[in-house]
Amino acid sequence: MPFQITDCRQARNPARKVCEYRINPTLVYNLDRLRDGLERTCGRNNFVVYGDIMQLTIRVETYQNKNLVAQLQTEGALRHQATEELPQAVRDAIVANGWYQIQPHDRE
Repeated sequence: MPFQITDCRQARNPARKVCEYRINPTLVYNLDRLRDGLERTCGRNNFVVYGDIMQLTIRVETYQNKNLVAQLQTEGALRHQATEELPQAVRDAIVANGWYQIQPHDRE
C-alpha cells in the first residue's frame, strides 16, 4: 500500500459543517440571553437565528455535530421545559426583529 500524503492545511483545518437546530420559542428566556449562550458555545458571529413565534432555527458552522440545544439548556441560555405560552417580551422581540432574529455582525 503506498504512503499517502495529506494536505497539511486540510489536517489543521478540518471541514466545517453547517448544522441547523430547531427550537420552540417558549424555551427562550430572552434573545439576549440566547445570543450570549450561543457566543459562549459556538463563538462570536458564527451563528444565525431565524424564524417566527412558531419556531426558531439556529444555524451554526461547526467542526463537530453536537446537541446544541441540550448544551444551551445546561448553561442556562434556554429553559429546560417549554412554557405554556410564549412570554410577551419574547413575542414582542421576535415580532419586532422580523424573520432574522440574530445575524453575524449585527451587534457591532
